[in-house]
Amino acid sequence: MGLFTPKYPKSDTPGADVPPPTRKQRRAERLQPPDRGVTADQLRGLAMHQGGRVEKAGNYMLIRVEKPSPFGGTDYSHQRYTKRPDGKWIAG
Repeated sequence: MGLFTPKYPKSDTPGADVPPPTRKQRRAERLQPPDRGVTADQLRGLAMHQGGRVEKAGNYMLIRVEKPSPFGGTDYSHQRYTKRPDGKWIAG
């Protein structure tokens, strides 16, 4: 082994030679909000599971559920979702 040759050979594992993130990169990752939101297909599945329907108008989507009440009458519930720029939907 010469003076400038590496002590250990390179690994066959992908990503093993990638340096760890710097302090600045770790801090930036920690300050970003977690990825939240659901896709439109997931919202449709949620509405079907709850026995309701989906109404879409522009950047808003509403899930309406109407169920008969055990004490007579009807129970109504709804949840509004807003579309984010990345295409995911969040409640609010």
